[in-house]
Amino acid sequence: MKELATSVNVFFRQVAADLLESFVDSWILERITSKLDYHQYGTLKRRSTTHAFIDMMHHWVNAVNKGQSVLTVFVNFTKAFDRVDHNILVAKMCAMDLPDVITC
Repeated sequence: MKELATSVNVFFRQVAADLLESFVDSWILERITSKLDYHQYGTLKRRSTTHAFIDMMHHWVNAVNKGQSVLTVFVNFTKAFDRVDHNILVAKMCAMDLPDVITC
């Protein structure tokens, strides 16, 4: 019975954490979306990595049609957030005028 209670407790904690994360994500995005580059893809509604691929292909086809060459570099950012200098990240968030409660 203790195992069931522990499992239920873990489940509800996860649900609460997911809801809070969703709320904070929405709250931050409302404040910074207008400051993001138009070519920012991923993690944004209607701006998926599929959209990035389509945009990239559009630029490639236009360049080739104009007789230009195309040079491509792909970078794998696996676990990139784990390697970010969080001091730089917080400084950039502060520069976007986010409330102190988020950046402190």
